Amino acid sequence: VAAAPISLTDEDRQMTVEQYLKAAASERAAALKRHGEELIERYDAEFKRARKVLRDAAVEAQARSADDSERDDSERDEVPRKTATTSEPSGSSEPSVDAFALVGIRGVHQGKIFKVEPAADRKTWSIGRTAENDFCLSGDDEVSSVHAKVSFDRKQFKLQDLGSTNGTFTTNGSGASCKLKSRKNHVLKVDHLVSFGGSTFKWCYHSDAVEVTAQAAKMASRTQK
Repeated sequence: VAAAPISLTDEDRQMTVEQYLKAAASERAAALKRHGEELIERYDAEFKRARKVLRDAAVEAQARSADDSERDDSERDEVPRKTATTSEPSGSSEPSVDAFALVGIRGVHQGKIFKVEPAADRKTWSIGRTAENDFCLSGDDEVSSVHAKVSFDRKQFKLQDLGSTNGTFTTNGSGASCKLKSRKNHVLKVDHLVSFGGSTFKWCYHSDAVEVTAQAAKMASRTQK
């Protein structure tokens, strides 16, 4: 079978074989470069789209996980250790319960113990930077003037962020940290960690507060070494 004739221009005929081959190679290289750049642009656009889809899916999954955790927490009561064996005081409509505490374990307010003990006339405790709060976190500019509150209702202690600037963070049932939704109750469980501004607190029985403080001090000492 005869080969197809090669079409040459006048300019091609004036070239030497070496010049012609160099020109053809240069033109081919330029075409390949353009094609490669087009592929890179196409793949880059696809990568950005895929990354956005994955990021949106991750955000949605995290929000769904936080909602599920809060829903699970709201369905489980915090059962105080002595409620079953403590008699009901005369004139009271509710049995007495153990006192709990927010114990500072890291940050500006490490070592502080804020006692939370429900009474007939005391079921809410405010938390914030100013002295008007029940639990004052002064000296921390990341804490809002009125940052959050703890309340006691139906045998549960609940934490609520009051629209603070920097938010309130706590652990969920799996130990992962999550930011509380503003104005929405979060049921506190023993050993949950709660962060306001630059300080982290541990929610525990008040009878364990001194031990928790000592453990936090020991841990801080090891970290400094």
